[in-house]
Amino acid sequence: MNIRKNQYRQSFSWIWLIPFGIGQMLFVLVFLPFLPFIIISILMAVGVISSVTLKKGNCPYCGSSITINTGTENCPKCKNKIMVSDGYFIAAEDYKKNMN
Repeated sequence: MNIRKNQYRQSFSWIWLIPFGIGQMLFVLVFLPFLPFIIISILMAVGVISSVTLKKGNCPYCGSSITINTGTENCPKCKNKIMVSDGYFIAAEDYKKNMN
């Protein structure tokens, strides 16, 4: 009886291959032809996002060329606070003085 159970289990052990084979066929036929377009679109999206959020310019304190995110950050060279306003770098203290 144990021999027949083992034979029965071994004879149907290949069935688990069917879903994996179907999955591989779908991957090759559906996803793989579009892979270059997907990679290019991801790279383009990353480039657009970084060009929108990163600004290049000169530090208003030390004059060094820097790239920072939009908003308020510190200059990596002189460590003074810089703000991006209307696409230009301005000193954070000057911005606060003009607002008051």
